[in-house]
Amino acid sequence: MPVYPKKVEEIKKLFESLEHQNYWDWERGSSSSINRGVGRILSFDSENKTTENFSKANQEFFTVFSFSRSNHQLNEAINKFWGSLEILNASCSRDRIGKKFLLNYAIGTSGPTLYYAAITSLISMFSLFGCISLRGDTENEDYFLVRQKEDWELKKKKSFINDDLKVGKTGRWHQNLFFTFEGLTKNGVELPSVDLTQLNELRRIREKCHYRFLNDCAMVGDYREILPQIVNKIPFVEDILQKNMVLLKSVRYISKKGLEDRFKRLSNNTYSLYRRINCFPKSIINSEKQTVLGVY
Repeated sequence: MPVYPKKVEEIKKLFESLEHQNYWDWERGSSSSINRGVGRILSFDSENKTTENFSKANQEFFTVFSFSRSNHQLNEAINKFWGSLEILNASCSRDRIGKKFLLNYAIGTSGPTLYYAAITSLISMFSLFGCISLRGDTENEDYFLVRQKEDWELKKKKSFINDDLKVGKTGRWHQNLFFTFEGLTKNGVELPSVDLTQLNELRRIREKCHYRFLNDCAMVGDYREILPQIVNKIPFVEDILQKNMVLLKSVRYISKKGLEDRFKRLSNNTYSLYRRINCFPKSIINSEKQTVLGVY
């Protein structure tokens, strides 16, 4: 079994059944202290990492860590989403540090940040289901800390994707995120639906921004080509984040105070942003056309 449990309701019951309920008080601590605690248990900084046969207390520690990590990653994803929108918004302001600051420059940062918001949310979902991504010193040392029925195991990421998820292929870091989502879903893990085709399109937008805009000293790329592509993905990423919040709330709670209100304010202000940059997602354009035609 790749991960355990696979169902949302079973994760909720697992959290409620922990013998060390005081660990939930610890969960609200800083992410750095939590990460250090996990690192010590795994001997993560040594060549001889602890990969299995953990004590019952350590297993429950990891279970609370999976929830804590998921919350931290959701918070990070929403901050990236916010940052992406604010960069576009600021590009329309007359008050600029550099007089020649154009929307081209904003595109170079806003597009990739929007993509990273989406994949950070994916990683948050993985963590909640007991598939916690841990970064080693090199790409070949990336790991998943995986919750099994009887124990937790530390597994090399590519081996987990190939041997446990049976995806049959691995790639570089970004590709492996896609393969992990695909493999977990095919193995019955109750992840929210995410359109990987759209997410892959957003990944290609991120590459265009990095390698056609940011690496050009003259910034001569025409932002009018890529801006609509980015704006079209804002509702898509917003939907992923919304599903992530619903998932966390369905098993326990969102531990980051004010996160839901912040996200709601962002969602309520996206239309104003579209008006300021004079660019609207196709979904809104089509919706407004239907309204004018009397469909609604």
